[in-house]
This record gives sequence, structure tokens and C-alpha cells, in this order.
Amino acid sequence: MPHIKDSCPYPIPANMRSAIGNNALMLRRDARSFFWQDDRYKVYWEGLVFVSGILSGAESVKAFIAGLEKTAIEDACGILKGIYFFIIESKKGGDIHAFIDNSGLYQAFYTSGKISNSFLELAAHEGHTAADFEPDAVVEFLNFGSLLSGETYLSSIRRIRHDEILRLPRPGAKLLFIKKKNAGLRTSPDIHPKSFEQHFHELAASLGNCRVSIDLTGGADTRLVAAMLDHCGLQFEAASSGGTSEYADISMPREIARAMGHPWFGTIHSASALQDDINDLLAATDGLYDILYYHRLYQLQKARKKRGIDTMISGVGGELFKDYWWLHEFPFYRRKTSDVKKLVNMRIMPSRPLLGIFSKRYAGPGGNLKDNLVRSFSRYVMDTNTKTLDNIFYNAIMRNMAGRILTSHTRYVKCLAPFLDPDLATMGFNLPRMQRFYNFFHRRELTKINRRLARFKTSENGMTLSYRPADILLDLPRYIGEKGKRVLIKLRLAQRGGPSSLNDPACYPQVRNMKLMLESLDALKDARIINKDVRLHQLADSRLGSFLTLGMVAAALERGARGGQMRIDRP
Repeated sequence: MPHIKDSCPYPIPANMRSAIGNNALMLRRDARSFFWQDDRYKVYWEGLVFVSGILSGAESVKAFIAGLEKTAIEDACGILKGIYFFIIESKKGGDIHAFIDNSGLYQAFYTSGKISNSFLELAAHEGHTAADFEPDAVVEFLNFGSLLSGETYLSSIRRIRHDEILRLPRPGAKLLFIKKKNAGLRTSPDIHPKSFEQHFHELAASLGNCRVSIDLTGGADTRLVAAMLDHCGLQFEAASSGGTSEYADISMPREIARAMGHPWFGTIHSASALQDDINDLLAATDGLYDILYYHRLYQLQKARKKRGIDTMISGVGGELFKDYWWLHEFPFYRRKTSDVKKLVNMRIMPSRPLLGIFSKRYAGPGGNLKDNLVRSFSRYVMDTNTKTLDNIFYNAIMRNMAGRILTSHTRYVKCLAPFLDPDLATMGFNLPRMQRFYNFFHRRELTKINRRLARFKTSENGMTLSYRPADILLDLPRYIGEKGKRVLIKLRLAQRGGPSSLNDPACYPQVRNMKLMLESLDALKDARIINKDVRLHQLADSRLGSFLTLGMVAAALERGARGGQMRIDRP
């Protein structure tokens, strides 16, 4: 597998110290970072950055810098792709510009005068404790294990938006904001002129200097990504993970990878190392994602890194090319009105929210959780129901949840989610409704480039992805059965078959016996977030990770406020 080493990887290079030293940039030194400079600029970045058709990393950065000679930075950064945090410092004037990828997936943060790639370290530096937390954010996290409405636990620490550039004219100056052009999902029907296949040809060219591993499951999205990059000649491995070897997303991908002629690696989640990994998990997730859920993905990325992989590709976001996210509206996909409350009730939070455990300050937000989510998502309402659903999916669910996971991955490997690239997402958003029904888009594209692969069964009730009329007809009962089952599960009228979790089944019993779990509950009680009489047995397995995570955050910040070590990393 070809590999051209990028400029100056990890740790942060000495010649970036001048920017770090002015105390306006607080850059976590354990992140995987890269550096490039010429006689005009110093450039620092984390994650994967590239220009379509140009090798990722330094070569693409050079192309971006060349563009700055011809146009303003708010125009120039439109050519950059990937998932990244980017800082450029002028050697002449000393001013600094910082921004994230145009999809808004990388999570970086700022206060009135500081920029950081770590929420926890910035919060500790500012002297915050759990007493400063925003109740709405805390209630949301304890229910979901993530912050679906965005931002952080603290109103004073905000995430850098996908469509803004932060400018620091000089050390100690107030941050200025510049509006990016052409960032994010474009909802107009003017679809990017490139074809779906052309996007992947250019992507393969940009990844020619990377050692690539592609997430491969039993579903349609990862198979289409892998097949497209195989068709475009990219060398890569496929990788899968799960709680048991019998899980469909472990057993099926091996055959798919073999059919394409690429190596496949499976990682079975093991909870045995959880105690040793716990501080690494908190640091990687920045305390903003359920560390128990992330542990499986953490082991997957660590295994990749050990094999020499430096870049992973996810199939997340493929829902923008099919009707999965619209399912609760079937078959009314052209309604002129949008029911955001129905979305929240059926797709976001079909189970009952946590009630009766919160202290007085948090009880109100606890009872208003659904209403708060409806209010947050309502800003994305458009002129039809399915446009609204896509807008919420891309700008809230993917940016906040998938973005947090992918940002965590960049601590170990660079990441990319092609379906969430603004150009491809815009293409999916503007597809005719019928092309997204019944996996028609996936079927057409996959059958066009690899008919044999299209006829392999998926984990979606054994359906194929073939566009042949005979296969489409044969798959119809499976499709109806699969979608009907999903609806019944969402309505709590049926249960999922097979393993109940992607995680090791031993994970949750082990956590219940950890001293740290009880200490985390105590930290939440001491912070007056939950009532003193809450006991561990009252929490369902699905809630353990969010309580453990937030309790560790509260305890770490409290230690830091008292002058102790806010330990979020193993020494």
C-alpha cells in the first residue's frame, strides 16, 4: 500500500510555539497534528485536509496558500475538503485565522479570547466547574450521551461553526469573525456538476499518499463507498467491529472485502481493558460523548493505528441518498408541512426521558427535553417535510453526533465521511424523491460499477443492492418486512433481533461493579445535578455511559478548580 509521509506529524512542532505561546491558542499536545510553512505563513492542522484531485496534506495546503494570493480567505477555504481543524499564521503581520472543515464535523472551541481543540482543557483553564453547567445541555447529554442541539455544557465556550473563520489580529486582541462562502449543505436545486463517480475518482487521487481503512458493515452505505473507491483504483483495507463474532456487521463484510480483493480485519469489542482505557476515552471524547459507547470504536481505531493505518473512511451520512430518515413519513414524501414533534417522538426519543432523578435546578429542563429539542430543530424547517428532515439530519444529527465521534477518531487516525462532504450531501439532498426510495440510488450506482457485488445480500433483511428488475422484484417482500419492522421497533411494538448492542455483552455488568461508576454518581450528586437518593440500580444499561462520562467531567473540573490535577490523560 503506497504511503508518502506527511509534513511533521505529532507532536506539535517547535516552530508553532510562538502561536501557542501567546495564550490565545490552547492546542492539545496529544492530538495528531501536522505543520507546513513557507516564507509567508505557518500552517497547522489536525485531521484530513485535501483539495479534490490533489494529494492530501502538505500538497493540498500549498494549493490553498496559492489561492490566498488571488482571493480572500473566506473564498479560498471553500476548496478545502476533509474533516479538520486549521490554523494559519501570517509571518508578516502575526495575525491568526482558525477554522474547521466546511461540513462542520470537526469540533473545536473558543471563548471571548481563546481558541482550543479541547473543550475540557479550555474549561479547566477558564476555572469552570459543574456549577456553571447549562441545565438544558446536561439533561440532553444524560438522556442521549451526546449534545444533539450543539454547543457545550458551558455558555461561555462555544464550538467553531462550519461557516465562520476566527481571526485574531494580534495576541491579546478580541476575536473577530469572518463569514465563509460556500460552506455546508446547499439546499438550492443547482446540483454540483460533477457526477457521483467523479467525486470518488478525485477522492481516490487525493488519498494516494494515505494508508486507508474503510469501515465495512453489512449495510448499503459502506458497501457503496468501498465499491466506488475500489472501482477508482484506491488501495485499502476494510475493517469492521462488533460485540460478538455472530453480529451481521462482522460476519458479512468479510465476504464483501474478499469479493473486491481487499484485506479485511475484524475487531471484537472487549470490555476487559475498560478500566485501563477510561482516561484515554474521556480525553478522546472531550467529555462530550458517551465513553462506554465509544469504547468499541476506540478499540477499532487503536487496532487500525497498530496496523500502520493513518486514514479511515466512514459510510455515515448515506441516509441522504435514501429514504431511511423519512421512514416515519412513508409514503407521504412531498408534504408541504413539517411535523418536527413527530420526528422527535418517533426517531429521536421514542423511549421515555429521564424524570424524577434531577435536582431542583435541573428538574424543569428534564421535563421540557422534548419541547427543547423540537424548538432547536425547528430552525431547520423548509418548504417540504423531507427537505426539513434532511436539513435536521445533516445540520444537527450528523454535525453534532457523528461529528463528535469522527473528531474523537482523529486522535488516532485521520477521518473522512464522503457522504457528508458538502458537494455530495447537496447532491443527495436534491435527488428526486423516487431515486431515494427502496435504495434505488445505491442500487443503480453499485450495479453500474460492480454487478457481482451488488447481488450480495445485506444485513437489511437479506436484500441485495442490485438494480436488475428481477432482483428488485425479489427484494420487495424483504424491503417491506425490514421497513415494517423498523417502524414497529420505533413504536416499541417489537424488539430487535440478534445482539442487543454492538458492544461486548460483558461491558455493562462490569461497569456496574466499577468503583468509578459510583464515584461518578457521587460527583453528579455533589454538583447538585441529580438527587442524593438516586441509586445505580435505577439506571438502565443504556444510560450508564452518559452518567459515568458526565460524572468524570464534573469531578475532573472540580479537582482542577481546587488546584489539583485535572487528569484526563494517562501519564
